Amino acid sequence: MHAELAYLFRHVLLREAAYQLHLPSERARLHGLAFTLLEDWAGGRAPAPPPLEGAEPCLRHATDPFARDLAEHLRLAMGEADRASAAATAEVRRLYLRRAAEHAQRENRLDAIARWTEYAHCVDGVERALALQRAGECALRVGEPAAEGLLREAVDALQTCGRERERGLALARLGTCLRSKGRVDEAEKALNRALEIVRARGQLRDEGLVLEALGVLMTQSGRAALAGDCYRRALEIYREVGDRRSEATVLGNIGIEHRHRGEDDACEARYLEALAILTALGDRHNEATLLNNLAGLYWITDRNEQAEKTSRRALELQRAIGNRRGEGITLANMSDLLRDEGRLADAKEMCLQALAIHRETGSRRFEGIALDNLARLHQAAGDFEAARHAFEESLAILREVRDRRSEGTTLCAYAVLLLEVEDAGARRAWGEGAAILRDLGDARLEGSLREMRAACAQKGVAPLE
Repeated sequence: MHAELAYLFRHVLLREAAYQLHLPSERARLHGLAFTLLEDWAGGRAPAPPPLEGAEPCLRHATDPFARDLAEHLRLAMGEADRASAAATAEVRRLYLRRAAEHAQRENRLDAIARWTEYAHCVDGVERALALQRAGECALRVGEPAAEGLLREAVDALQTCGRERERGLALARLGTCLRSKGRVDEAEKALNRALEIVRARGQLRDEGLVLEALGVLMTQSGRAALAGDCYRRALEIYREVGDRRSEATVLGNIGIEHRHRGEDDACEARYLEALAILTALGDRHNEATLLNNLAGLYWITDRNEQAEKTSRRALELQRAIGNRRGEGITLANMSDLLRDEGRLADAKEMCLQALAIHRETGSRRFEGIALDNLARLHQAAGDFEAARHAFEESLAILREVRDRRSEGTTLCAYAVLLLEVEDAGARRAWGEGAAILRDLGDARLEGSLREMRAACAQKGVAPLE
């Protein structure tokens, strides 16, 4: 093995040395030759894609898997070209940069962000603005920190170009990005402005997309009635315009609302309905999210074997498409399941992986939830001081991002820890947490009540109610 690695290392060095021995003009000529040979072998010159501002899709071509290499060969071939030749080469390079970006996004590859950004730097006007929006959307889907900057740049560029419809959608994506970072006020402001824009333009499907994003924000901040109104109207719109993918995502969100109310059968029905649509469409990103939610439902309804199997399938998909935030969420949920089964070492390893991912991607809300998981693991292992610290850190984040539902469940769990270490603050923590869950009508209060009563019985004290 060491000999093989040494060979590969030396091979790279020798190749680079041989490359540098050629004069720049000779290197440029060879890259031009490589481009011609590769393009001919892959199927000939690809057709120019339609402008991004139109609704026409970019049709596949045999060169698409090689488009990035073709564009790079052209970049390196341009060094010694005259002005006229360079301009023609740059035009062909833009064609392949665009096709490389489309191919990477179609294949759910992580480098789609870089491909769209690179293309945006080679074009101007509306095309540049929309390429930045695509880059931001790709970054948002996989939890990349670059998403906010790209989307802000897209919003500004679209305003400069006077493209209000596209600006409305970019604002909605920015709102979703800000929500994922726990900046609720900024997110709500962006989403409400986006809703004004798309309604003024009469774009029905766009209105559905913004309403769904607002519904998720309302759910996170504990405004269940408003969330339900947003979801119902979004579902009506998606069915009216025939948008099956968006219909599936909002069905999944409606399922979450059922789960919060303890309506497990209705929740499962919505999840399975949504999952069937997404599987048929081949939408692996949203399928992974639905599988993760379905696994959580199996877990709380004592179907642990199904829960673990479904979680592992979700994790495979998240990793296959490079969705780091989704991977972190799934790992945290799996750590809960493994803790429930007494597999503490495996559970802790998964929880720490999840926490690292959420910190890397700036997902503050999910960082807070993972810290709650870690606190419960420390508690189960008898490390009460570490558990207290993790609970308090979790609560600080959940309050910062105003996730009232998670704050309520974490306060109830923290109260049980305080009861276990005979801290007088247990009653107050329980009262605050239970009040939040009761106010939200969250069915998880029942599970928290059972935990608290069992802990009180073990200590020989009256329940905290």
